Amino acid sequence: MAVPQLECHSDNSDGFEVWRDDKVGFIDSTGGLIAESKYDRAGVFSEGLAPVAMADGHQRLQWGFINLKGEQVIPMQFDWAREFSEGLAPVEVSGKSGFIDTHGVFKISPQFEDAFWFCEGLAAVRKGGRVGFIDKSGSFVIPPQFGEAGQFIDGVAAVMIGGKHYRFGWPLDLHSGKWGFVDKRGEWVIQPSFDSADKFAEGLAAVKVGSGEGYIDKTGTFVIAPQFHYAVDFSENLARVADDTFQWGAINKKGEYVIPLGLWAIAGDFSEGLAPVETDKGWGYIDNSGMLVIPPQFDWAFSFHNGLAKVCLRQHPVWDGHTNDGYINRQGTLILKPPQPKPWAVSQSSCAAP
Repeated sequence: MAVPQLECHSDNSDGFEVWRDDKVGFIDSTGGLIAESKYDRAGVFSEGLAPVAMADGHQRLQWGFINLKGEQVIPMQFDWAREFSEGLAPVEVSGKSGFIDTHGVFKISPQFEDAFWFCEGLAAVRKGGRVGFIDKSGSFVIPPQFGEAGQFIDGVAAVMIGGKHYRFGWPLDLHSGKWGFVDKRGEWVIQPSFDSADKFAEGLAAVKVGSGEGYIDKTGTFVIAPQFHYAVDFSENLARVADDTFQWGAINKKGEYVIPLGLWAIAGDFSEGLAPVETDKGWGYIDNSGMLVIPPQFDWAFSFHNGLAKVCLRQHPVWDGHTNDGYINRQGTLILKPPQPKPWAVSQSSCAAP
């Protein structure tokens, strides 16, 4: 829970990744080519730009950014790069992280051990082994004092105090400290009393106490008791939950089951009215009532984004390490079917379980 992810903004960039021969590129929603599959790694499009990487002569990845025309607008010059948010992107050079603007110019010099995205004007950064929050001038608004922190959503951020030591920017144990929520002044609005905590989503946050997970409101009061083995953020007024046998269901904000446990193996969040499910016949999609609306037919399926969902299809009955990927619309029509005989082959790693 609460490992930082790019979550604080809505982006309608029309770019979808495709893999061929273990290289990644991008297409648009009509199947038109944005960028050839020539990159070794890539992030997602955000604010019209996507981070992409290619290995140099020493097999070290160098990162830069392309636009929605596939043009290299920021050269390959960084050791690591994350997506843009609020006009700035975290990048790393020689082991230190800072922030660049959309022209590739450093606005906050590389000085941090790690850096995450700006959300609501603040960004979490790690310095001296602890996490604090800076503003867009690079000044600390909340000094580095936390073991881990999420992003600010609706004025509060989940943070962890105590905890074990960190390596390569990631905690070795997210459950070794206590989690609570702070405001933009760094003051506690919900005291650190949870074993883990996610961001607030649609007014509720998933938290863990002991072996159970449930949901609290912004006063820190449980509105859905910690009764689940696993609880996921609310999305479109539904939250995926699982028991200790990993039977999945979906609840509403009263904690009532809308989709009973075990009816479907719900493997992704509800997005644009649909969620991917896994069955013994393959992967398909259900609507928010639990009705199967796209029959099981895929080897993997991902949540919808901007009207499309990525699905994966194996080329052979026996797994050979390669798959074909396509994109379907909400009616289940495979509208971006890979051309033959040169399919957009997705590497095993890119077509992994959601």
